[in-house]
Amino acid sequence: MKTAIAQTKPKTRAPQKKRAKPEQDLITCDEVERLYDGRWVIMDIRKLSRWNQPEAGIVVFSADTEEELFAYGKRLIQENPKRRYYFFYAGDPSLNAPGVILPGAIPDVAMAN
Repeated sequence: MKTAIAQTKPKTRAPQKKRAKPEQDLITCDEVERLYDGRWVIMDIRKLSRWNQPEAGIVVFSADTEEELFAYGKRLIQENPKRRYYFFYAGDPSLNAPGVILPGAIPDVAMAN
């Protein structure tokens, strides 16, 4: 007498929805300028505008001086060369840069009379 062997389907799991990794809260560049007013900031940019401009990301570092920021930024870029970092002064740029460019200050530029 032959015994019948029941064929069963191998047990498989139903496809699971991929869970998105919880990403840190992104902050817009405009918010950073308001919150870090008067400081130098490095952001890890995670979102670009449709014009390919930095729009939002994570604040990585802030400093009082430009030298401090660039010293840390150089090390940061060497460690993570594929990341998009945005270095900027969060504040009124006229307080940190010349407001007027005088004739003769920039060589090889023709001045209109």
